[in-house]
Amino acid sequence: MGWPILQSLSKRYFQASWGLPLAAVARKFGSEYKSSEDITDCNQKSPPWNVMFFGTDDFSLKSLEMLHMEQQRGGLIKRLDVVSVALKKSLTAVQHYCQKEGLQVTDWPVTVPQRKYDVGIVASFGHLIPASVISAFPMGIVNVHGSLLPRWRGAAPVIHALLNQDQQTGITLMRIAPFRFDVGHVISKVVVPVEWNIKSRELTAQLAEMGAQELLSILPNLPQHLREACPQSSEGCYKSP
Repeated sequence: MGWPILQSLSKRYFQASWGLPLAAVARKFGSEYKSSEDITDCNQKSPPWNVMFFGTDDFSLKSLEMLHMEQQRGGLIKRLDVVSVALKKSLTAVQHYCQKEGLQVTDWPVTVPQRKYDVGIVASFGHLIPASVISAFPMGIVNVHGSLLPRWRGAAPVIHALLNQDQQTGITLMRIAPFRFDVGHVISKVVVPVEWNIKSRELTAQLAEMGAQELLSILPNLPQHLREACPQSSEGCYKSP
């Protein structure tokens, strides 16, 4: 199942779940979302972190593998639970990995208990995450996105970068905001030149590895990075169709 289909399913699920138009849901539940200034007890928190990870494909898997390695070695991760998407005829790459490694994996949608986890981490998930879920994490949810936001928000950013002959792309770590894809405050960016003959699979793998390493780099001082996150620029904004 491709990302445009998942994105469409996500929007339908989100609206049907509440029985309200998306704009009305935003008005009703927007107050539940924690802004950078509202992150609770940030100064008092330190690793190892209790994490819920949201992901599906090979891009997601690199970040999950890094988090799992940190948990296994007794490093920056204490608890690691995983959320993925149930497909009819196959398992996602993330589900395969969790089965092999004995990680707990739950199918989307989920209800997250308040304060059971410190932070959520999402990579290439394809579903809008509502404010009620985001607010369950004292430090919100961090997204590993495969473009230099605000360029190529939404699904398949690597494909759109190549189709439009972009000279550079990269990784953006950002804080998830509800109701729209990839509009939250930016934590950090890594710029990657796009080679003229590179294929989508190669570039995706390269960005997935860089995304995992950039995620690892912010975990030791995560509260500080979250506080210092900045709004996205209003210029150069392109949304994937």
